[in-house]
Amino acid sequence: MGLTMKSKALLPGVLLCVALYVYFHLFALATPILRDGDQWFFAQSGARIVAGQLPYRDFYEILTPGTELVYACSFMLFGQRFVVANILFLLIALVFVYLVTSIARAVLDDELTLLSVAITVFIGLRLTMDAGHHWFSAVAAFAALASVLRTRSLARIMMAGAFCGLSSLFTQTRGLAVVLALAAFFWWETRDREAPDHVFRNRLLVLLAAYATVLLRIT
Repeated sequence: MGLTMKSKALLPGVLLCVALYVYFHLFALATPILRDGDQWFFAQSGARIVAGQLPYRDFYEILTPGTELVYACSFMLFGQRFVVANILFLLIALVFVYLVTSIARAVLDDELTLLSVAITVFIGLRLTMDAGHHWFSAVAAFAALASVLRTRSLARIMMAGAFCGLSSLFTQTRGLAVVLALAAFFWWETRDREAPDHVFRNRLLVLLAAYATVLLRIT
């Protein structure tokens, strides 16, 4: 008898296994392991923000400042220690696997859902344990997709637009790409279902308004 993702106990079990797997790649018992990666560029910029400097004014930055702001807030809460990057990636891993599982359950059967989670953990997470902008923006992008996967109410579309704005706060091109993809899907869906033109127009306006509000409000 195969495992079923509909079991209430399975998702917590998956998340617990992921937490343990990632934890022991980031910590030797209670001692954090110093890992290489681009995360330290963002951590350094976050430390400069804590010191009173600002990106674009006091130091050069090609990306939107979301990752630096996360590190700056984390340093203000927990101090400027490299263990912060390890903790951030552990949280990223748990949220990302939760989103992957939720999305996969909506479109795949149980076995393929488990396969998706395994690929995510043992290839995606294992090869890039780096709390940099790519992972932060990917989590927000997947959250946008999960928001409208089962229903396309205006409230859900607003959530998706807000998550796209959050994604662009970390990697500007990723959030914009998801907005364009969702807009194209909404257009196709309304045409396929022969819905009135105002349905697509309202969806598009809500999506773009939420995206722009979050992105411009924070930046």
